[in-house]
Amino acid sequence: MIRQTLVIALLWMILGTVVHAAGHVVVGQGDTLARIAAATGTTVDALLAQNGLEPGAEPVVGTILSLPDDVGGEERPALVLSLSGEGTLTPLGGQTVPLQAGAALPKGTVVCTAADSFASVRLALSSSRGVHDDVSLLPRTCITLQSATSRNGRRASLIRLQQGSVNVPANSGSDEPGVVTIQTRAGVTTAPRGGFRVHVEPDAARTEALETALSVIGAGVEQQVGAGQGSRTRVGEAPGPVVALLVAGPLLQPKKGAVLRRPDFGWRADADALEYQLELSSSRDFRALVRLEVVGHPVWEPDRLLLPYRVHTLWWRVSPVDRLGFVGMPAGSRVVELPPGMGP
Repeated sequence: MIRQTLVIALLWMILGTVVHAAGHVVVGQGDTLARIAAATGTTVDALLAQNGLEPGAEPVVGTILSLPDDVGGEERPALVLSLSGEGTLTPLGGQTVPLQAGAALPKGTVVCTAADSFASVRLALSSSRGVHDDVSLLPRTCITLQSATSRNGRRASLIRLQQGSVNVPANSGSDEPGVVTIQTRAGVTTAPRGGFRVHVEPDAARTEALETALSVIGAGVEQQVGAGQGSRTRVGEAPGPVVALLVAGPLLQPKKGAVLRRPDFGWRADADALEYQLELSSSRDFRALVRLEVVGHPVWEPDRLLLPYRVHTLWWRVSPVDRLGFVGMPAGSRVVELPPGMGP
């Protein structure tokens, strides 16, 4: 089965089903160059030449193949949608400059966030309908934009995650699924509609599927991970066992829509949680994170709530973290209004 840069969600889990790709193809279990060529409208020789492969070669599972220009998608510059804090941008072959919201990100650009900083990046954009896929960078995260393509409404994005953590929000508001593939030193995670997280650890990568099923590939072995599950892949090894993610309990305080007079947050405890991850965002979809806290108890009551920039409305949610380090499923989010004049 081919994990392609654009795939019909209904066919995503069917072994051996191949649909036209845009930009690149992630080789799945049982794939051959002949099958890939037939599915994408090209030839084996063209694939060999495009990817520098020797005649007769068959790529191992997890190999990311670039498609020839005549069948691949059009490269479209990505864009920094939002920035909270500081970061850097390094174009391919260029000099490092401060990261700014609105900056274009051509292929090969490296984007990094500083401590306590967050960035949201628009990935492949559909030229016909303006639909796009996004990725959110957590603090101390560096990514390289390998490819962001679109062709006939099909979108595909390929990112190299060198360090840190990324959230890939679900893109369920369109009938044009966009495949996002995250490559790390340990392996590959790819999904047809987003809705997952990937974290780089010292000798591994950890994937958490929140809203859609996905594939995790390491050491030539492909593993299916369902929504609400996670898997860890150590460098040089096959993906580890699939684990069930914890699900957060209900949020207790502040009440929905309340004015945040004091920064007191509380939620129901989970007996299986080692700690909790609390996220604050200036957008309902949590693409624009402004704060992330990890706490050991089901309350967070800081003396002051310092936000990186002025916001008028704040959304928050909590995810339990299990003893293996997997960040679980947020049960929902809640909006609070900030008092007039709050913020720097």
